[in-house]
Amino acid sequence: MRRTLGSSGADPGLVHDAFFYADTQTYLGGVAAFLHADGYAGPALVAVPRPDLELLRGHLCGRAPNVRFLDMTELGANPSRIIPTVRGFVDDHPEHAVRFVGAPIWPGRSDAEIAEATRHEALINLAFADTNAHILCPYDTDRLSDEVLADAEHTHPRIVSAAGRRASIHYGDPIAFSHSDRWPLRPRPTNAERLDFDDSIQPRRFVEQHAQAAGLDEERGEDLRLAVHEVCANSLRHGPGHGTIHAWHTRAHLVIEVNDTGIISNPLAGRTRPKPDQTGDRGLYLAHQTCDLVEVRSSLTGTTVRLHTARQSPDPRQY
Repeated sequence: MRRTLGSSGADPGLVHDAFFYADTQTYLGGVAAFLHADGYAGPALVAVPRPDLELLRGHLCGRAPNVRFLDMTELGANPSRIIPTVRGFVDDHPEHAVRFVGAPIWPGRSDAEIAEATRHEALINLAFADTNAHILCPYDTDRLSDEVLADAEHTHPRIVSAAGRRASIHYGDPIAFSHSDRWPLRPRPTNAERLDFDDSIQPRRFVEQHAQAAGLDEERGEDLRLAVHEVCANSLRHGPGHGTIHAWHTRAHLVIEVNDTGIISNPLAGRTRPKPDQTGDRGLYLAHQTCDLVEVRSSLTGTTVRLHTARQSPDPRQY
């Protein structure tokens, strides 16, 4: 059977392709071909930045009744929110090899956001390994850096372009590629304020003071307090029983960092929706859902969870 651009044929199991495109015509044609490859007419999910979303809506007008559209600048502002949403969609349609188009990296993302989105791309291969999901991730070769495109070769088993579909010779173990040692955090500023804690009251007061100083509104301040409380509770319940918090302000964000000597062994911790009877990983999942960006790094020496909250509500229309 001849395969069109973006087609995955009847391949069993997970299909995870990077789609390299350089112009709007190739982008629209490639996504449309992927959604309809091999006569597929089942449920599909498309999550791309809003301008591209509108382009696709117009291009697919009337030809994609089973496609659900999401604005990736909202869903993927924190890239760790993407996997649980997509996994929920896949699990809701067990009778189909569900198709998903997701673009977690777009021009203008910060270095920290790109790092987390790239780790997300690697972990997709782990999170959906037991499914028949077909996933296509668009990359604009004219507007994204060479480093981003090179990393896409490491995180996707195959590359799709106007020239066809090929195996990526750089693709490797997703756990190794996403490991903390490969993605060191930026050093925290020397003026970051520190608190050592061994109960749940100290962190709450500490965060309240910094939320007020950073000018967070009541809702965002409460979300951050809850997220920090859950992360610190993990240190108290499942870790060493104590830890350290640092806080600092940037022009755009309040950053709270929690450190302890515990180890997180699950690379998908916080990136999967907890089951009703699940006791672990709830706190980290909640932190991912409430903060604008969460960076988690864990090694044999301990764990760092860095939580970013915008001092003003982000405007996804800025893309």
